[in-house]
Amino acid sequence: MSTAEDRPPTWTFLTHHARVLIEVARDPEARVRDLAARIGITERGVPVFFADPHSPWQRATDENTNGLLRQYFPKGTGLSRWSAGDIAAVAAVLNARPRKSLGWRTPAEAFNDHLDSLLSSSVATTP
Repeated sequence: MSTAEDRPPTWTFLTHHARVLIEVARDPEARVRDLAARIGITERGVPVFFADPHSPWQRATDENTNGLLRQYFPKGTGLSRWSAGDIAAVAAVLNARPRKSLGWRTPAEAFNDHLDSLLSSSVATTP
């Protein structure tokens, strides 16, 4: 079991990767490695979690983020209607919004703190 301190902070990343969603929808039981090979994803070592179908309690952060996104993108409208700049602007707004789960810090602040802690723990110092 992991706690909020064990996980990287919540960060909203929006992208036009419809192909990923289509492949997951077509084959929800597929292994991530197989999906990545079909889609052409080359990044390795990224932890991925797939929730069980019809189990929103397993993805509470996603459900909350979807609600926030609906303030900008009404239900029933596809993201293809919006430009990459529009989507990036919404992600920036959401990442600048304080979150209770982060001690009222913004995801951007929490993410930067997390990166700083990773960098400071891996940098060798000399006396």
